[in-house]
Amino acid sequence: MYKSTTYPNNNDRILVYVNNVASETGATLLATVTQGGTDVWEEQVINLPAGLNGTHYLIFKAISGYGANMHIDDVTLSVI
Repeated sequence: MYKSTTYPNNNDRILVYVNNVASETGATLLATVTQGGTDVWEEQVINLPAGLNGTHYLIFKAISGYGANMHIDDVTLSVI
């Protein structure tokens, strides 16, 4: 994820949820990734809850605080 330092006091953020339906309603919040980085791509590791069965959706919700934007690239899911 690319997090800019251009506007470090602005609260751009990305919320990451998991749910068994394609909706934020009833979803479990896994992580909140906030603005403020090093002006480089940074790896974010977010663990999924144990015991997920069947189809589930990862939901990414971007919230602008009028900062310098955040960018997502290369989402990878791995079994541990």
